[in-house]
Amino acid sequence: MWSYAKSQKSVNAKRDPRAAFLVEEGEKYLELRGILVRARLRIIEGFDEVAAIGKALHLRYVSSKTGEPPDEQALAEIERQAHKRIGLALPLDRIASWDHSKLGSGY
Repeated sequence: MWSYAKSQKSVNAKRDPRAAFLVEEGEKYLELRGILVRARLRIIEGFDEVAAIGKALHLRYVSSKTGEPPDEQALAEIERQAHKRIGLALPLDRIASWDHSKLGSGY
């Protein structure tokens, strides 16, 4: 992911790189499943690497919907923003997952 270098999130990440990422799905107890990743953030500050993150995000969230690669205007905007941003990588150090649907109806 990327964030503005002066944002509170970035300041906090630089001060204490411990982080967690949680995704959970389901509403009823026996439907719940999820994953929790805990790791130490890796701060990415090189322009080329940060711009590459911006381009990857564009491809995933814009181009995947439009079917079009980023045009020159989009690439210029990504590069303009990359000068003000940092990358935040969350390596997979510790992972916990759960799937309550595997408990069966006898729970």
